[in-house]
Amino acid sequence: MTAAAYLGDIARRLAPLADPAADAELTALLAAVSVPSAGLSARVDDGRIIVDLPAFGPSGDRAVQAAAESAVRELTRQLGLPEGGGFDRDERDLHPAKARLRAGHWAVVLAVVSGGDDAPVLVEVSFAYGADLPKRLAQLTGPPAGHAPVDWDKVTTRIGVELPADYRWLLDRYGTKPIGDRVVLFEPSTLRRPIAGPMFPLGDYHQILPVAATVEGDEVAYVLDWEISGLRIGGRNYDTGLLQHLVVSLAGR
Repeated sequence: MTAAAYLGDIARRLAPLADPAADAELTALLAAVSVPSAGLSARVDDGRIIVDLPAFGPSGDRAVQAAAESAVRELTRQLGLPEGGGFDRDERDLHPAKARLRAGHWAVVLAVVSGGDDAPVLVEVSFAYGADLPKRLAQLTGPPAGHAPVDWDKVTTRIGVELPADYRWLLDRYGTKPIGDRVVLFEPSTLRRPIAGPMFPLGDYHQILPVAATVEGDEVAYVLDWEISGLRIGGRNYDTGLLQHLVVSLAGR
């Protein structure tokens, strides 16, 4: 079995899973896939499957880097999966040498990675839940009701922060009615500038920007550390976007 066939088999098995899977489920799925002779390394890590191709050579060698980038392009072609969408989870955000694909509701990212000057260059392929999230949200909540058009440039000027694209998308389509009986977004006209957030651990200064509330009354806020870096809901921090958090929560995961 070739590397592309191995990766394609994993994608085929993941595609029917509409919601996140526990590590035990992913481990069983991975064990059912025939191991290729190409010497790949596969593991399950926090709800993801990660596959590493054999090392291409030492970091810093341009020919090695070029060979790894060529392998990403060729694997992408051989897999033939749809391209990832704008809200799809990206395990290699801002990484220049990568491809973003999707297998159902699972995001597939192929990237050239290296741990430093003395580390080998690898091609890493990650399979993580978080693709086609708007479609899954509609399946879980019903079709969106919509909202009056919002001048987001004006909102940005007033509060000093550009709100994430998934938040703007949610407000534009779902408005300020409860989304899946979970979260109510605030009217953009009521949003204010970020305020100082709680200092946990001591000295961890950041700001928060309240943007919504849960139906139980817990505040939903973005955490800002120079830029938006996560969510804070009812005193707990999350490193996902609001759209993915909603989908995962509504799916009971």
